[in-house]
Amino acid sequence: MLRNAAAPLATQLLNKALDAGFALVMLRMLGPAGAGSYAFAGVVVLYLETAAGFGLDTLITRDVARDLTQGPRYLWHAVVLRTLIWATLAPLLWLGLLAWDGLAALGADTLAACGLLILAALPALWAGAVSRLFYAHERMEVPALVTVQTTVTKVALGLAALVAGLGIVGLAGVAVVNNLLTLAVLGFLARRVAFPLPIVFQPSLARRMLVEAFPLFCNNLLAAAFFRVDVLLLQAWQGAAVVGWYTAAYKVVDAALLLPSSLTLALFPAMARQAASARDALERTYHLAVRYLLALAFPLAVGTTALAEPIAALVGGRAFLPHSALALQWLIWFLPLSYVNGVTQYVLIALGRQRSVTVAFLIVVLFNVAANAVAIPLLSYRGAALVTVLSEVVLLLPLAHALRDAVARPPLWTLSWRPSAAALVMAGVLAAVPQAPGIVAVALGALAYSTAYVVLGGWTAEDRRVVANLRKRG
Repeated sequence: MLRNAAAPLATQLLNKALDAGFALVMLRMLGPAGAGSYAFAGVVVLYLETAAGFGLDTLITRDVARDLTQGPRYLWHAVVLRTLIWATLAPLLWLGLLAWDGLAALGADTLAACGLLILAALPALWAGAVSRLFYAHERMEVPALVTVQTTVTKVALGLAALVAGLGIVGLAGVAVVNNLLTLAVLGFLARRVAFPLPIVFQPSLARRMLVEAFPLFCNNLLAAAFFRVDVLLLQAWQGAAVVGWYTAAYKVVDAALLLPSSLTLALFPAMARQAASARDALERTYHLAVRYLLALAFPLAVGTTALAEPIAALVGGRAFLPHSALALQWLIWFLPLSYVNGVTQYVLIALGRQRSVTVAFLIVVLFNVAANAVAIPLLSYRGAALVTVLSEVVLLLPLAHALRDAVARPPLWTLSWRPSAAALVMAGVLAAVPQAPGIVAVALGALAYSTAYVVLGGWTAEDRRVVANLRKRG
């Protein structure tokens, strides 16, 4: 499990480090308003990519993992379907943006950035389908390494665009070039597992893929609405600068979501097979993943809360203070349940219960939109952050209910009391050294947490067996 996640995690850590360095420059050069406008464009196009992707990434991973010979057929049909959906939705989205500009004056630069990102979405959709073939073959390291090339190119060209004064339009143009390059590299590397494509389009297979993927599409679209609809509402009601403050805080949260996404994607092919033939093994995998993720989430939340101001200053600069720090102190507390919910929904998909995930996300999106409509006018970005945390609580309930009669739900209290107690010890240590330099505070906090966690019995014989097995495998 951890071996499969190691390469994607290592490369994503490198990518996040490069992205963080780029963000230090980008946020300072764009300022809160420019950063907010670019974040708005990114969220708008995220909805397009999610809709045009139609949940086919997860379907490819699941079905091809069960029969590797189906890879080329699934890839070809995914490319055709995604192209047709993109070609239908892109003009409608552009008309919607023009209407929005007429009501709220988005600005020429924001519209231009949106247009370029809409174009960039198509090669990204194709590349995503190719990447999932590698996941199905449990070759996660291949797309992971390609993302390093993608990030290096994005940073180099993005810095050039910013220095040249091209602003958010230049950054969007870089996305077009970079996505085309990524597609070319992935296509070349996938020639043995993806090609030759069958070319013949089979309507029966396409219909089956759409039917099977529809709940996954709904899940992805609802998840995107759940996470980022607050950006659209903040843009409409509070303006681009407020979105910029909130976006700077969200960059820290995005980094904190790195490990669970890598671990879940690495686990998914194995969970799909376990769901079909070894439910006991699936249950053990699920519970072990939840325990490890909770052991990480609590110290991250406590440490980020304590060090929010220096973290926000490092990410965005003094122009983003104190607002980004305040948003971060609220927003970071969605991590523990977000980690649990993330792996739980993939367990349900592996079990073929993706429709129950759709219902869960529909419930939470309705709550999220209604709660944001109340909280944002009252509390601005802090209201959006609070609703994000509460939404994870709302999401947990239907997801846990959907596991009934399939696998045992993880004992959250048993799995969380040790990391939460150790995190309290960590908080006490950080409170005792308020003037310590950031790197010293991080080191002291990590030492306090790990010591308390071991003393409380968090490090078990099962963990020692996992480490021993990893060492044997090299």
